[in-house]
Amino acid sequence: MGQGMTEMKTYTDGLAGARRRSRARARLLDKGKKLKPTRSITFESPAEMVRMLLDARRKVVSDEHGAPFVIHSEEQLVEYTAELERLTSIESPSASEIDAINLLSFLIEKYEDEH
Repeated sequence: MGQGMTEMKTYTDGLAGARRRSRARARLLDKGKKLKPTRSITFESPAEMVRMLLDARRKVVSDEHGAPFVIHSEEQLVEYTAELERLTSIESPSASEIDAINLLSFLIEKYEDEH
């Protein structure tokens, strides 16, 4: 991983796992340990992770511009960011809109970290 990049981890152990990891990190911080910054996303199960990613991917791929799954250019970054802003402005987003928000956020962060 390049200098200045934040590690990204994916878990499929749900809220219980997220709480367990949070408590473990808090204990280390209480002991004065310096921790590396990390980002994580937690799903309730492997099946939920696959469902969410496939649904969000279908949304991105079916974009009228034929947007690819991974951002490859500044132009695509602008398009994805505009779509993310549109979705986050929805007062009560649907489950698929929330999934798309999560995926777009991940893709934008990944692109920005690498460029």
